Amino acid sequence: MIPSACFRPVYGAKITSVETMSKHEAHDFKARWKVVNDFITDEIRHTPIQLRIEQLRTLFNSRRFFAETASSQEVEDVRARWILLKAKLHA
Repeated sequence: MIPSACFRPVYGAKITSVETMSKHEAHDFKARWKVVNDFITDEIRHTPIQLRIEQLRTLFNSRRFFAETASSQEVEDVRARWILLKAKLHA
């Protein structure tokens, strides 16, 4: 059984118990999200290139609104953790 706490935010999920979800319910959940992901993928594929470029330009221009607050030491610590996680994943 899969813990249902992972799926609570999803509307329409029929959970038979507060603690667990049946295999059938998990399959239904996964199928619903596959439909959503397929729709998003299709929408992205059919977005005109001009709009995609404009969205990218907007994203790059918005970086000034997000101040860099991390110190260089914090950045290095995070990089070291990611390197460690990646190494353990591929070990």
